[in-house]
Amino acid sequence: VKFLAMLLLASLATTALHAPTVRVSTSQWDALETKLSSEAAGYTLREGMVPSSAPQPTVPILPHNEVARDAVLFYRDTNAWCPFCERVYLYLLESGIAHDQTFVDISPGNKPEWYKEVIPTGQTPSLSLGGRAVWESNDIITVLEEALRSGEQSGKSMLPSAGPSRERVLAELTALDSPQTGLAIGSAGYVYMRGASFGEKPPADGANLPALRETFIDSLRALEERLTRTPGPYFEEDFGVLDIALWPSLERQAAGLPAFRSFQLRGSKDFPAVAAWLAAMDSRPAVRTVASDDGTLLRPLFQLRGSKDFPAVAAWLAAMDSRPAVRTVASDDGTLLRLFSRVFGMAGGAPPSDAPAEFGGHAAKEAAAKLVRNRAAVAADIVEHAGLSSSLTREVTLDVIDASLALVASRLVGEPADSSRVPKEHASAAASVVSAALAFLRTRVSAPRDMSASAAVQLRAACAIEAAVAYDRFGYN
Repeated sequence: VKFLAMLLLASLATTALHAPTVRVSTSQWDALETKLSSEAAGYTLREGMVPSSAPQPTVPILPHNEVARDAVLFYRDTNAWCPFCERVYLYLLESGIAHDQTFVDISPGNKPEWYKEVIPTGQTPSLSLGGRAVWESNDIITVLEEALRSGEQSGKSMLPSAGPSRERVLAELTALDSPQTGLAIGSAGYVYMRGASFGEKPPADGANLPALRETFIDSLRALEERLTRTPGPYFEEDFGVLDIALWPSLERQAAGLPAFRSFQLRGSKDFPAVAAWLAAMDSRPAVRTVASDDGTLLRPLFQLRGSKDFPAVAAWLAAMDSRPAVRTVASDDGTLLRLFSRVFGMAGGAPPSDAPAEFGGHAAKEAAAKLVRNRAAVAADIVEHAGLSSSLTREVTLDVIDASLALVASRLVGEPADSSRVPKEHASAAASVVSAALAFLRTRVSAPRDMSASAAVQLRAACAIEAAVAYDRFGYN
């Protein structure tokens, strides 16, 4: 890998940047892909589709009633951070029920008409079981448990075997998402983190935050008490459906509360049972497969402008941004984030810092393998969405982006390339492309859509380093 990156940099240093010979050759990329093949086991490319890759094989989308009656088909979101899809995915992995996966683009204008007709909510997740459609995550889990009990499906039940305990847990599962009858930790944590219920405007002075915090603390105490009823870290003596159902919500709160409210769930000494539950969940292989890293989970909270999920909100923001009077009175994002920190106690309101790099380890090599295999789609996405501004031609810009991806892959496997320089008249242009492209990629990567959470953490770290040293590496005019 080091040889590959050095060869590329030597080519950059001896070739005029307007020539199209900078890019790493196909044979060199193929050699790198072969070397990292074990780290990309199961990773699937989806050329021309959204998303462009998946961490496991997928099947073409089919209407629910066209799926074979003996098959289970899981319909999930294209973003891969829908908490309810994560809940079903985790259940399927933990139970071992054989299933296939497909993606549904539910963004406005892209959702299949037949999907809207079959699924009343029009949302994911949904399931085809025996050719019939099932939706709502907890309903899907309940139906699959019934299929296990009847022998229709094979796998491990995630419910207690005893009748009374089984019915009690099923009742808890049904009530879990209800603010009135459930633990309410999901809704209380979200409202406290946001400063208001969904759809409501948070008060400008944050006067409601003490009350929201107290409600959240009450729900956290209830969760702490519930977890202490059993000797182990889970809701019941054994890991089960309640742990699965609550995980996506607590995973997001564990990521968001430190950033927005300076409140730590992981490692909490005030709520040791909750902290122990999070640690136990983090250690499970299936959880590590479905989990997102904190950067993925926090990114949507910072991206209302240009949102494809909320186009009307994005259009309103764009219209407001364009008004001269708004530009006169508006604050920049840095000022606002500092304001959030001081007035709302949001700890800066910024995405988390990159975790310590462990380049050359398994997670870093996984990131390198998947970056290498999907490099064409990654480069095209950078060109389309990163807003690069350069004096270089589009062809040479792609070559430089290709170079930047090789540098990141090299660093991830633990063999960072030696510094080199391009011809001085092109140095700044090349460095600016590399820096901007990798800063964008660092933000863009999504776990588990693109790779596992641990791999995404390493990719972000490698991108940050290579973006930061681009001008040192290439020089400037």
